[in-house]
Amino acid sequence: MGIPVNYNYNAEAKWNLHYINVPIMAKYYVIQSVAIEAEPYIGLNIKSEWKSEYEGSMTFADETQVESRKATEDIKKGTNSIDFSLGVGASFNLDNGFFAGVRYNLGLSEVGKDFTEIDEDGFETNLKADGIKNGVFQVSVGFKF
Repeated sequence: MGIPVNYNYNAEAKWNLHYINVPIMAKYYVIQSVAIEAEPYIGLNIKSEWKSEYEGSMTFADETQVESRKATEDIKKGTNSIDFSLGVGASFNLDNGFFAGVRYNLGLSEVGKDFTEIDEDGFETNLKADGIKNGVFQVSVGFKF
């Protein structure tokens, strides 16, 4: 077969994090129906998984090999179990019970931590998670009864 002369790969990966967040909200009404909000959060990580999908080809002088793979891995060992964040937002309440709000939560702590991954073939990969923090934008509408 020989040495490959051309590689062509496309890859996509997603890091799915599942938290139980416990906010401590302070709400100040600027006027009767409009409030601004601020809150610190503590988030407890209950699930962390990495989903990856790639496909590609290697072309040799006389042949092309095509390969594709999908994988889901539990990477909780590479995720910090507690996340601290700060939320700020505003809400609008109507007299008939309907409300709308907008909020942004800024992560203060790093989500990931450095760890070593060993795959099924025994290959070792050192992964670094420098500077990754959560950032969440929320929009809400509802009815109070």
